[in-house]
Amino acid sequence: MNIAAHPLRREHHFYVAIAKFVFLHPEYGVVSVREPIKLKDAELYGLTPLLLYGLTVPGLPIRWMTFTPIMHRKALGRILQEAWGSGKGLRGQPDVLQVNRHLAKASPELSTEMAKIGVQLEVAGASEKSLPASLRSAQNASMWLSKRRTQHDGPQVFTIQDLCESAQNDHNSQAKGEMRGLSNRPHEEKLQQWLSLALRQTGGLLRCPRFI
Repeated sequence: MNIAAHPLRREHHFYVAIAKFVFLHPEYGVVSVREPIKLKDAELYGLTPLLLYGLTVPGLPIRWMTFTPIMHRKALGRILQEAWGSGKGLRGQPDVLQVNRHLAKASPELSTEMAKIGVQLEVAGASEKSLPASLRSAQNASMWLSKRRTQHDGPQVFTIQDLCESAQNDHNSQAKGEMRGLSNRPHEEKLQQWLSLALRQTGGLLRCPRFI
């Protein structure tokens, strides 16, 4: 497919943050809360914070997420390769990867590593609204992932693996256009245009360090 025929810019929002609504409990596994709680309060209940890693296609209901306990942080390059490989709705690596200034500062090698595979790293300005909105939407969506069983039925403990599988299943539904949530024709057409883009392979092995 001729990508030039599509006016859409291949762009992803990339964010890493402490999950506000899901935590890990030593007995009950992944649990969700209705309102964000302070980390000190979570510790009192024996709750371990989770890191949320996510990519969103700006302006479209296409999102990919994964989670790890905060003490088991993953290399950013590994996260991106996993997302671009398994998140079919992302359509592979983008032309532009937008991050906030905190992530760019914490991982200064990210720009160089992205340039090696032909991806431009764009740092969102202070007035940028869409990137924070993508993160907020991901935070809110994560609250419901632990409600969906992926392999088990019944009272079994919901594990980190279950949470990540639930997020992947959620993305797969989005990639099929099953969870659009769009109410006007132009947005619907934009979604179909995006999903018709050819899948693009990652240009090489990424060696970005862990996010600190």
